[in-house]
Amino acid sequence: MSKVRIIGYGRESTRDQAINGFNLDDQEKKIRNYVNIYFDDAKYSFSMMREEGASAKSLSRPVMNEIIALVKQKKVDVIVIHNLDRLTRQVRDLATLLELFDEYDVSLISITEKIDTKSPMGRFFIYLIVLVAQWEWETIKSRSKRGIEESARQGNYAKAGAPFGYERDPLNNHKLIIKDEEADVVKKIFESIAIKDNTVRELKNTLNSEGVLGKKWTEEYLTRIINNKIYYGTFTRFGVEYPNHTIPIIDEELFITAHERLSKKSNPTKKQRVFDGLVICNKCSGIMSNHTSSSSNGKLHYYYRCRHCGIQVPEKLINERFMDELNITLQEKALNEDIETLKKRYEGLSEIIDAIPKTALTYDMDIKHLTNIYSRCETDKKTMDLFLRRLKAGMNKKHFSDLTYYEKRDFLLGVVKEIVYDPSSKELKMNYLATTIV
Repeated sequence: MSKVRIIGYGRESTRDQAINGFNLDDQEKKIRNYVNIYFDDAKYSFSMMREEGASAKSLSRPVMNEIIALVKQKKVDVIVIHNLDRLTRQVRDLATLLELFDEYDVSLISITEKIDTKSPMGRFFIYLIVLVAQWEWETIKSRSKRGIEESARQGNYAKAGAPFGYERDPLNNHKLIIKDEEADVVKKIFESIAIKDNTVRELKNTLNSEGVLGKKWTEEYLTRIINNKIYYGTFTRFGVEYPNHTIPIIDEELFITAHERLSKKSNPTKKQRVFDGLVICNKCSGIMSNHTSSSSNGKLHYYYRCRHCGIQVPEKLINERFMDELNITLQEKALNEDIETLKKRYEGLSEIIDAIPKTALTYDMDIKHLTNIYSRCETDKKTMDLFLRRLKAGMNKKHFSDLTYYEKRDFLLGVVKEIVYDPSSKELKMNYLATTIV
């Protein structure tokens, strides 16, 4: 019989070590002790993988990526951790990992929470954590949405910050007032399109060449301005429009005319390059620009080329290399719920379950009454299993490829620092923006 291949995983960040004492040596000691006690020496192989100075906000961590690769290569049977938040603090990441482990028949053991996903009870409780979090998130989301809708009806700007051209009213932070210097630029943007018949690209080049407001203008940013109905006074939230909501900067007729002009100029066959400006040449550290070529049969090929070194990388290769990683990161961003809240809820549920035998003895419950309690629990479990299946199905629906071009660009620019291409090894590496969240 082949040996059980066990990996111990420990993670620490500077903040964890300073505040909670979650240093790697302590984690490794407890993991090794657990493995020595519960596994037969002759029947397992063990290796410890340590992640230093790494945040639990994302799964995009070097050692975690190695473990995921080993799981997919079917080189691990059991993963042992000190506690769940060493693995992840994000519900979405937890669900993604559990599904991956289940697919490749890998058992996850968390020592502190006493969870082993190979046991039916372990799987039930760990998915219960996810289910409770989803229910809580949906409840908060629903309440927040109702509150935002009511606030919008009262004429409040129910979004974070303020759109370009406006600022928060110092006398009433819920209202917007016009920011004159920026408002003049907003008028110029719409008039350039509606009256001068400029394209968004031409407008971008003009604003940058004139150094307007000292900003670096992009087509994406300008398009967001052009599509925002707030500029003629209509606030939009959750697909609902609130006319006469805010002091307008332009009139509705100018807004409509600008959109009609752009509609006539639009080219639906044009390829929009989502990784533009992010691909870096490892040889000279230069930004690789996007290029297109066509084969003899007329088929178009898209790639990024370094203007200094002449090397190039196909866009298709970038998509194939990072699609799974982008999907995981996108899903984590879509459900940003702290794992500590889930742990507390789980602990509360555990206390209730543990208290049943004691309660039965204290109040002298008969076997019939206890049977009824457990029968109801079994019914609840079946209902919960149904919700879990729905939850898992819903959590897997959001994919990077389903986003619109501008959604992809906003997402990438918000999380990705650069994509580095090494021409010698033909390897691609995605570096993420620095974060202070640990």
